[in-house]
Amino acid sequence: PSDAPDRVRVVLARLPDNYRRILELRFLQAFSVREAAGHMGVSVANAKVLQHRALQMAAQMSEGAL
Repeated sequence: PSDAPDRVRVVLARLPDNYRRILELRFLQAFSVREAAGHMGVSVANAKVLQHRALQMAAQMSEGAL
């Protein structure tokens, strides 16, 4: 059995709130970048930057856990 869902939960829990929120909106709730930006009260450009940085940080955390 894969432990991937548990690893995802751990990584999400360790992310800063705004990074966790953008990833939850984009990938768990399937919002577009524009929709996620609206829900977060930020510009589309800012939402894209948040998503990029959140994914980078999540990848670094995942590598460190291996």
